[in-house]
Amino acid sequence: MRESTSPEKLHWRHSVVGPISLVLVALAVFGLAFVPLRGSQDEWWHLKAGQWIWEHGRLPVNDIFTYTGENMRWYNHEWLSQVIFYNSYRVGEWLGGDGLFTFILFKSIVVAGAFLLVARLARQRGVSWPTAAVIALIAADVSRRTIYPRPPIFSYLLLAAFLLLLYGWKRGQVRSRWLWVLVPATVLWANMHGMVLLAFVAAGAFAGGELLENVRRWWVKSKTCPAVPLHGIFSKQFWMLTALTAALVLAAMAQPSGYHLFFLGRNFTADPLLQQIILEMKPTPGALAIIDGNLPWWKWDNLAARPPGFWTPWMSLVIILALLVRNRLRLPYGADYLLLAFFTYQGFMHWRLLPLFAVTAAGPAASLIAAGMSRRADRERSYESPAALALLVGLIAWFNFIVAEPPPETFFRRNLQMLRGETMNLSDYPVPLMDYIIEADLPKQMFSDSNYCGYAMWRLAPEHYKLFTDNRFDVFGSEFIRKERAVFYAAHKGDVITYEPGSTEGQLVEEDWDDVLKRYGVNFIVFRPIDGNHWRLHEALLASGEWQLVYYFVAPGAVRAEWPMNGFHVWVRKSAAAGDLGARSAAIFERHSPGQPAPARLEQMMREASSSGHGGPTDGASSGADWKIPI
Repeated sequence: MRESTSPEKLHWRHSVVGPISLVLVALAVFGLAFVPLRGSQDEWWHLKAGQWIWEHGRLPVNDIFTYTGENMRWYNHEWLSQVIFYNSYRVGEWLGGDGLFTFILFKSIVVAGAFLLVARLARQRGVSWPTAAVIALIAADVSRRTIYPRPPIFSYLLLAAFLLLLYGWKRGQVRSRWLWVLVPATVLWANMHGMVLLAFVAAGAFAGGELLENVRRWWVKSKTCPAVPLHGIFSKQFWMLTALTAALVLAAMAQPSGYHLFFLGRNFTADPLLQQIILEMKPTPGALAIIDGNLPWWKWDNLAARPPGFWTPWMSLVIILALLVRNRLRLPYGADYLLLAFFTYQGFMHWRLLPLFAVTAAGPAASLIAAGMSRRADRERSYESPAALALLVGLIAWFNFIVAEPPPETFFRRNLQMLRGETMNLSDYPVPLMDYIIEADLPKQMFSDSNYCGYAMWRLAPEHYKLFTDNRFDVFGSEFIRKERAVFYAAHKGDVITYEPGSTEGQLVEEDWDDVLKRYGVNFIVFRPIDGNHWRLHEALLASGEWQLVYYFVAPGAVRAEWPMNGFHVWVRKSAAAGDLGARSAAIFERHSPGQPAPARLEQMMREASSSGHGGPTDGASSGADWKIPI
């Protein structure tokens, strides 16, 4: 006969295993977030906006970063997050170190805190602390591709906190009057990020869930007592939650954008061109196989590619569905059904919203696990199952020490890079290029690629040069990105630019590329020729005879391609290149890139290659064999 567990051993498990689990999951999630900046750009302009607001003591009314949008109203619904981010950056400078380090450190602490709340959400539903920690760690891995140092991290934290309070009320652990704390919390949220809409989505789901539960109870009673009144489904709790939801809608408008906040997202979610361009708004890889039932299986989006690492969301969804079927589709609360259905759809249709799925699914998943455990005869033993703690340790080892994107860049290796002071990837954030633009005193206006706009805004705008446009699509929609792409594709009026291979839909070009530059008075262009289409602009600039290459930069450690495919190029209109600009540029280039071919020599090599038919790539390849330049 199996021995029963003594009360002393159970107490020891509760007092020791729980804190150990929480410490482990906090460190693991911190490791997923504490990584150098790579590729992402938005954090830079958030920092710059925070700096401007902090130094001027007010919010800008119109856009301050672009000259095309300087007369457009900027509804900055993230101003408080930006100020907080900038001050976390200032702490690093105040300590005499790297402000970017303390900024990323702060972000990592916020993210770890958010998923500790997710663990508490799971624990609230009846599972052990080790199991709750496993659920939180999986939720963090589901979310990790959108865990950037940006305002959404506060939304993840606040959404988890809101759900914790609402579920606590539903379980009888929180009195109704405490739910009204969510009103001032929503005001705070509204000034930090536009996802404040989730505040009344969550409250509304609980109101709807209350109605579902009441309808079910009425249906059951009506079978035995047909005289049960239907109006009883509108309970006191339903009306209270409905009033709370309405109050949260009003609270969400207590920020500088007012009611406009509710409509800003339509500038990009309803724009067909931006739906093609914005990668994060696309379905989670693999979802297209479900959406398009006629797509053969061998053409399905690879679940581990484009971009890689999307196994965890799909595996999590499969496990939740299996648990739901095993529990005969029963969940404890009506709100569980509404939240799970809504955020599953949103997360898998737009992979930038996967963290919302991860946060909201934690509670229902924990309930389903607890329901399965309750049917076991040895429930007391399984409640603090050593297997859950072992699984937690195994997942931590896998996510932090084995997963590598790209190999061998594991999260642990990237953590070590941070500790060594390598806080950003120089290939994506070209410090010497920005130093050159400032020092060379180039003639205004500047035209640059919005894919790399964030760092340019941090270094240049608005003090030195404003940008043509950037990726704040909630401000501009697609108005200026259409013109930008026409230039970078060297397109002519009537051309159609497609952004997806094999697509028959695209952007109809309304103005010749050189007419766009002339209309806006552009005198220098900065761009990164990342594919064959961008190479067309090089050829067009060479053929026009109106532009000259004055500078290029290839980051140390970049792929040793045949020519600076991974670099940034600066072209200046010849009519604007007055005085000693050429000499200044040559001197700065020699200082930045000693031993490299001078820009004038590189331009000549381009002309020779174009005239001989050996131009740049036309199919996205690295280059032709004629471009042998040591890097």
